[in-house]
Amino acid sequence: MAHRDLKTFNFDNVAAAVNGVLVSGLWEGDDVITIEQNSPLTNNIVGAGGDVLISVSTDKATKVTLKLQHVSETHAALTALLIQYEQGNPSLFSFACNDVGTGEGGGAGECVLMDKPTVGFGAQATVREWTFFCANWESNNVTYNGL
Repeated sequence: MAHRDLKTFNFDNVAAAVNGVLVSGLWEGDDVITIEQNSPLTNNIVGAGGDVLISVSTDKATKVTLKLQHVSETHAALTALLIQYEQGNPSLFSFACNDVGTGEGGGAGECVLMDKPTVGFGAQATVREWTFFCANWESNNVTYNGL
């Protein structure tokens, strides 16, 4: 098989879901879905004598940020979860994200809201940025099967 240097990306190949329902009404830009590791993979210690010790983290948690339009069905669903939190009845939810072109992404079955979005009203629509914590994130294998 010939090596191909040209690779492509199309956001239409990316799907995300909250509690099994596809995320819709994303905001504009290149960072509408971000998945950030909770802690470094390793912590390194260099002793006074130059000896090195590397501790490998077992932390599989992630922080996910979704940037949504205020008219998004996903924003409405997350707001309903927020109301449950505010009434003293928080519930866990699932989140998954996948790029079908590369397989990159993953998911977690136990997520909780971290922050509610800042709400702004003015001449222009404003973003609703949701942040949540996901325990035991499982990453997908990454391959490239595109163009």
